[in-house]
Amino acid sequence: GYYERHIKKTNEIYAERRAALIHALTMAFGKNIKLIASQTGTNLIVSFQASTTGARLDCETRLDCAPMNCAKLAEAARKHRITMVALNDFCKDDEHRNEYLVSFGHLSAAQISERVSALAQELLAQELQPKLATSLHPLLTTSESCITR
Repeated sequence: GYYERHIKKTNEIYAERRAALIHALTMAFGKNIKLIASQTGTNLIVSFQASTTGARLDCETRLDCAPMNCAKLAEAARKHRITMVALNDFCKDDEHRNEYLVSFGHLSAAQISERVSALAQELLAQELQPKLATSLHPLLTTSESCITR
């Protein structure tokens, strides 16, 4: 009896965490990810269909982008303490390019939501920063010339 109750309880906890991860990823990355979801366990395989290259924030505050920069993603995930392993590191061919094994069993639903949101915001900021600087350059040049007069 005890063991069965324990298994049922842990299955419920992990199902809640899995749902939180799926929700957070969907809200952050929208249609740019494909979830290769398993119904059990503490890991989820996520395929990033797009990248932070050319990212923009759409009206639903999702990160829309074009091919994923794996190094940027891995670095940002590590920074935000998201355990994410590139499946391509373990395969000879490119069959699993942009696919990651994301571990969530050790995180609460709130931590999952916070960390995925922070990851998406950082990836967006990395992409928008150079574009913002480029778009502000003419304004800065104009204001500098006004100041020097």
